[in-house]
Amino acid sequence: MASEIADVFNSLSERFKAGKLTRTTTFHFLIEHESWTIAVGPTHCTVEEGQPTQVADCSLKTSKSVFMAIFRGEHKPSMMDFVTGKIRADNPMLLLALKDAFDD
Repeated sequence: MASEIADVFNSLSERFKAGKLTRTTTFHFLIEHESWTIAVGPTHCTVEEGQPTQVADCSLKTSKSVFMAIFRGEHKPSMMDFVTGKIRADNPMLLLALKDAFDD
């Protein structure tokens, strides 16, 4: 049975909005013990379980509860989440581009 986190990542390809990014960008997510990689470009989105084959443009680490709350729209990440370590990302500004690729 797929995990709740897997369900989220597996749904991303369907939610992808082409034309929102100008270049392919790779994101690596570590949500507790689950690892996922997303590559998003101008016309494509690929989602794979596991670590990227090359260094990701942005790596993010957070808890399952925070991740699911963000996905459900129950929590909007703020700078305080990064300052307190609730969300850790090595390039937080790229996360805005990722958000744009999936929002209406």
